[in-house]
Amino acid sequence: VHFRVPLSSASGVPQLPPPSEQYALDTSTLRFLNNGIGADWAVVAAVRNSNTGLYPGQEEGAWYDLGPVPAGPNGQHIRITGYGTTTAPWNQIQKTNVGDLVSVQATALGYATDTSGGNSGSPVIHEETGEAIGIHTHAGCSSGGGYNNGTRIDRSDLQQAIAAVQNLRTAGLFQVFGS
Repeated sequence: VHFRVPLSSASGVPQLPPPSEQYALDTSTLRFLNNGIGADWAVVAAVRNSNTGLYPGQEEGAWYDLGPVPAGPNGQHIRITGYGTTTAPWNQIQKTNVGDLVSVQATALGYATDTSGGNSGSPVIHEETGEAIGIHTHAGCSSGGGYNNGTRIDRSDLQQAIAAVQNLRTAGLFQVFGS
């Protein structure tokens, strides 16, 4: 996991931040589901930075709070911030976009928020509350319309996975990253 990622090179090659801004993930904590729209998520814990001895949350600050999913899309907005691809000379730079929430389903969200390759895994932020209500997983927008999709944060299996990894952190082993 990288923080404070610098701009890519003039030829579009992604650049790494300094080692103090990089955190390894413990794959033994990985919990995931990869079954399509509304059924696609991953939870994993980061370990202490080998240079600073700190967890990402200690060094980088607070994460998003997880919030309730709106009952319907009317008048609701979604923000996606992540490291999606873009045109040369940049590549995978942090960018953000806000758009309408257009669909609320049992396990999925649909939104007309611009994303690109590399944005998968970004939090789906409810713009009105600032809380994470989903995980961006699938593109679906085109110049002709459509919308992107994500997995709702309140899926019971996802909530169980978050709790399981948080229990490891509570035991003093890890810092939860991403959900």
